[in-house]
Amino acid sequence: MNNVTDILRSLIGRYFKDEFYEVSITNVRKAIKEISYYGDNWDDIIRMILFKELPEGEALSILDEDGNLILHENSEEEAYRWLTLMVINVSRGNDEPILDEREFLDPNRGKEIA
Repeated sequence: MNNVTDILRSLIGRYFKDEFYEVSITNVRKAIKEISYYGDNWDDIIRMILFKELPEGEALSILDEDGNLILHENSEEEAYRWLTLMVINVSRGNDEPILDEREFLDPNRGKEIA
């Protein structure tokens, strides 16, 4: 059996590195339907993310090293929030809008500027 962490690393590296978020989400939706390597393991990826089953520091490492993604806080907690939003967006229907990562993950959203 494939290691679910390796599959997640592959998914992030292949579809999010050097690509706009919305395009990445659309491509992951397609990959889950068309590529068994991802589709057969998607439920395990969701479970691993939602139950925070990655080894300590691994979520941040995957986003940083494999996806070359920049986070505001650069923390493990924020990495899990990003991964959870990715799961939500991928799981939504193709006709549903993609929730903007900048809007949902910006730590300053809703704070008034003094």
